[in-house]
Amino acid sequence: MKTLTLITAALLLGGCATHPSNVEPSGSEYSYTFNSCKDNYQDVNTAYDKYINLYDKQEFANFGDIFLVFMIGLPLMPDHEDELSEALNEYNATLTSYKNNCEKLK
Repeated sequence: MKTLTLITAALLLGGCATHPSNVEPSGSEYSYTFNSCKDNYQDVNTAYDKYINLYDKQEFANFGDIFLVFMIGLPLMPDHEDELSEALNEYNATLTSYKNNCEKLK
């Protein structure tokens, strides 16, 4: 009986939202066009804000799913993994562009 309970819990938790720290950047290339260091810096901040917002939503979904699985047996929180992955990709591209083009000038 104990084994059945553990197997059931593992299957239900497998359907939970992924913790945001385990989300990888998307495989698609995000092309960033460099214009100026000022614009690039603003784009890095905008991409970071978007990433952090989605990170928080995904973290809430992850913890909410774990709670709901133990309360009612179902993970019901919305998953933002794909959006988070794209935002991380965008942030990495803008930050890399800034490091390559602007930090050399300092």
